[in-house]
Amino acid sequence: MRKPPSPSPASTGPRPPASVRGRASRVGTVLAAATLFVLIPASTAHADPPRNLPQNAGGYEQTFSPAFDYDGDGCYATPAIG
Repeated sequence: MRKPPSPSPASTGPRPPASVRGRASRVGTVLAAATLFVLIPASTAHADPPRNLPQNAGGYEQTFSPAFDYDGDGCYATPAIG
């Protein structure tokens, strides 16, 4: 029985040089790391709402209290920082 011919290196096609393969590997690694650095911190924020101002708040602190700016139709009060 005859043995099938072994594939010669020329029949499998030219292989890219090792520097090109290494560069492609590095580019893939950098892209994967950049993707992880972007996606992992992009989680939902769970911050508490701001607390009420104390009754003895000074003048500067009072500038941050919400002022209700009523739009023309009077349906909804729109809070705004005054």
